[in-house]
Amino acid sequence: MIKTCYHIYKYRGVVDIFYFTMQQLETFFSIVECSSLSNAAKERFVSQPSLSKTLSRFEESIGITLFNRGSGALVLTKEGEFLYSRLKSGYKIMVQAIEEAKELENDKRKTLRIGIHPSCERSVEFSSIWGVIDSYERAHPEVAMVEEFLEYQELYSAFRSGELDAIISYGFELDDMADIETRSLQKLNFYIAMSAEDPLAKNEKLDLKELTDKPFFFVAPDKTKVDRERCVQRLRNIHIESNNIIIMPNSRSAARSVVRGKGYLFTCHRHGYSQDEMKLFPAQGQNGTSYLVCAWHKNDSRRELKEFINSFPECGEG
Repeated sequence: MIKTCYHIYKYRGVVDIFYFTMQQLETFFSIVECSSLSNAAKERFVSQPSLSKTLSRFEESIGITLFNRGSGALVLTKEGEFLYSRLKSGYKIMVQAIEEAKELENDKRKTLRIGIHPSCERSVEFSSIWGVIDSYERAHPEVAMVEEFLEYQELYSAFRSGELDAIISYGFELDDMADIETRSLQKLNFYIAMSAEDPLAKNEKLDLKELTDKPFFFVAPDKTKVDRERCVQRLRNIHIESNNIIIMPNSRSAARSVVRGKGYLFTCHRHGYSQDEMKLFPAQGQNGTSYLVCAWHKNDSRRELKEFINSFPECGEG
């Protein structure tokens, strides 16, 4: 039962404190507006004795007699008239505020905030994924879809803090995240990307020895020795020996540098560039099978989120 606490203040301190329930306050209003206990009891679907008891408890709680009970009729006292005129308007404001707060909560629950790594933004290789998202939006006009394209560090930080309801990213980047669930969306195929103007792009097959010590672009949050060693190891996993690692601030800059012929990229798609701009050669030797995945928090059971996740067809293990 919700209780409201009112403090009556005078100069130099609190002189009285009293409590009453919303039910008692609403009972008082009903009796005044219905002009009798019996009519108020019918309106509130309670018995007349129960209503009378609630009114008495309200009067006891605030220490004021609200009605004169002589001659069998209920007549407001001057104090009762004063309280009704002052409290009714405040009550309406309070109820309206509660309703507006509920609407805000409903709006919040009908908004899905999806984080996406910008490297796969509207990528041709992932077009089926974006088609599912577009179909979900058309089928659920009551749900506001907010897509945020963030680099790895910002993406995972926002997801961990609860600013994002779900993220679409690469499964191999989520291994250290706890209390999440994932759904595999699409198997990833890895490639060596280069400018279509690169001399090596004219070959049908790529000789990996030609890439020894060539500049390779990677995206990492920091330019630490550990980051560079991790990038070198990723190249070794696909049988390329190169310590010429260039750390870029974001994937767009890395892809753009590749198209301009400044180096190479180990990737799973062409970042929105055409075949006339970027050439892809299959990269063999990647350990295990990797997927593009949708990840969400285990404790989030909202219907909107579940329907969004289930709109994706099954694809391997998540």
